[in-house]
Amino acid sequence: PARTPASEMRRREARAILDALTRSLTPDETEDVIRSTGLKDGEAGSDGGTRLELARKFCRTQFSDIEGGMEAFERVLYKFLPEEHRNDLFKGLTILSSSIGTFLLTGHLQPFHTLPIKTREEALKAWSVSMMPQKRKLFKAFRSLGLLVLTTANNRDNCDLKTTLAQKAIGYQIPQALSSVPEHFRVVESCRLNLDSFMETKRGRCSVKVPGVDVLIVGSGVGGSMTAYRLCKAGFKVLMVEKGKFFSQYHKNHSLQEVPMMEKLYERGPYFTTEDASMTILAGSTFGGGGSINWFCSLITPHYVREEWAGKYGLSQFISPWFTKCIDESVNLLGVQKRLNEGQHTAMNQVLLRGCRKLGYHCEAAPQQGSPTGDEGLGCLGLKNGKRQGTIGSLLFDAAKTGNFRFLTDCKIDKIKNDHGNATGAIGILDRGIDGRGMRHV
Repeated sequence: PARTPASEMRRREARAILDALTRSLTPDETEDVIRSTGLKDGEAGSDGGTRLELARKFCRTQFSDIEGGMEAFERVLYKFLPEEHRNDLFKGLTILSSSIGTFLLTGHLQPFHTLPIKTREEALKAWSVSMMPQKRKLFKAFRSLGLLVLTTANNRDNCDLKTTLAQKAIGYQIPQALSSVPEHFRVVESCRLNLDSFMETKRGRCSVKVPGVDVLIVGSGVGGSMTAYRLCKAGFKVLMVEKGKFFSQYHKNHSLQEVPMMEKLYERGPYFTTEDASMTILAGSTFGGGGSINWFCSLITPHYVREEWAGKYGLSQFISPWFTKCIDESVNLLGVQKRLNEGQHTAMNQVLLRGCRKLGYHCEAAPQQGSPTGDEGLGCLGLKNGKRQGTIGSLLFDAAKTGNFRFLTDCKIDKIKNDHGNATGAIGILDRGIDGRGMRHV
């Protein structure tokens, strides 16, 4: 955004909020953190210095210490926040620049940036649990995007990132994408539709007419993928339309780093919330939908939930043998394993299991899709090898092998055309920005 007196004023208040969120810890607070981590002298960090030294340095760091931090924050702000939410955030910052406005939001009669940092910190804590959704939204936006920048961004481009101070302190190594291309990605990608062969332009409007299509499926998530699989196996010609892009671990833009992958794989990145901002939603916005970004855990609908649906809402089909058969078939097609050995869990989950057992809680392993591969923590960034395939390596792979499956990406469907109760087509927007031709209505 252009630098104006108003924008500089907002930057000043935004910096005051971000510094309060990431306040430099006192020596006593720092040592409390060190003790809680169990770090010892001599443990090497991932890029020079001991982990203990790097952890202490990170504890002393606040947002304004990051070179180019505000510029990086503004970039993710414009990338991930819808215009309406950005405008609300800007209004909040404008209000905080005045004494009266800050009094209304915090109870302190002076501009927000002039308050002591611990006072600002307490005000933010109050916003996080406020009954006013506007305060919660303001807090969530700064916390989600500010901490994302603090822990991942350390250069001007916020892309092709080097290891940050936070990552060095925990010994984190930025993962490398796989060099080989799994068969399922090659087979599914070969079904991508070449629009140039089917696109027509009349009177400034584009139309895409694909011959030989029996069924149009909108969305490539688990539900759409299961539908495509069943229809293709039954002999129907299927065209699947997805508003996101097709990415895989061998793609040149698949960096496995948080900011760029959040932008490419998620709906609104890390800032997609319920209307009252009480809950953050991680929704896939890429080919494969949630099946391409979720973790290994695959929860099967518990019997008591199915019984509640049947008893409370009269949906008796959910307790029928037919629905049980559907679940069993889905589990089998997706490669879900119902049991894992203790040693196959991540270190974090093993600690959780031991703690629950010591407290006397009932606990058991949730079903997992595929076998453990060592990259479980990267599932949210889209890394999938042959053992963790998502829907691309299971349902869509099987659909593609029938010869009846094709798909189109970068196309958001807004409306289904209806002719006397019969669906005859769809109207949407095709994003052809990659090859420079911009957005087109189709």
